[in-house]
Amino acid sequence: MINFRTCIETVGSVSYNEFKCPHLHSNADQSTLFRIGEESFGNRLQLTIGVDQGAKAVTGIVLAGRRNTIELAKRESNAPFSRGRALLFADTAEGNQVNWTDANLIDLTETITDSARVPSNQMTWTGPPLPIQTVQATGENFIYTQRLYAATVGVGTGIFTNATFVRGSTRVDCTKTIGAGVLLSVGDQLELGHSNRGVLQVIPLKTR
Repeated sequence: MINFRTCIETVGSVSYNEFKCPHLHSNADQSTLFRIGEESFGNRLQLTIGVDQGAKAVTGIVLAGRRNTIELAKRESNAPFSRGRALLFADTAEGNQVNWTDANLIDLTETITDSARVPSNQMTWTGPPLPIQTVQATGENFIYTQRLYAATVGVGTGIFTNATFVRGSTRVDCTKTIGAGVLLSVGDQLELGHSNRGVLQVIPLKTR
């Protein structure tokens, strides 16, 4: 598939299909390779995406549907995707599972934009674990939400006066254990109070 402003798009209710495209690419500026609509549910896709001939501002996959499973590889090409434009989770994306294959993957923030309203989409990836990240806690009370992958989250620097683990309607006081780190799955939250400028240390877990 090549040279369309939008190469592929699912429109309306598209459910429980299998789709394979081993060479989905474009050399058209400002094009999009695949738009997976918000009514797309339960599909299985295998895609290899790329940018050709120096095309600029190409977007890879825009995922707006629910509960889809995607095996996604990025083909080596002569032009990269712009930062955060290889895979975009749209605001309606929910509960999707994406396994990402990229020989040069170092940091998901270089590749993915996560705009989903509900933090329930999950990423796995080939290769080594992602780098440890730091998150600055701001304000007197701070809520951290784990997105895209499971991680152990603990105190990097600073003093947190209280910490509460939140999953749905369940709340667990973890003030005494936050220093050693708390395991968060996708969608879990930490509610934190701190007496100075605290910093969280986020250690992504490799699950596949």
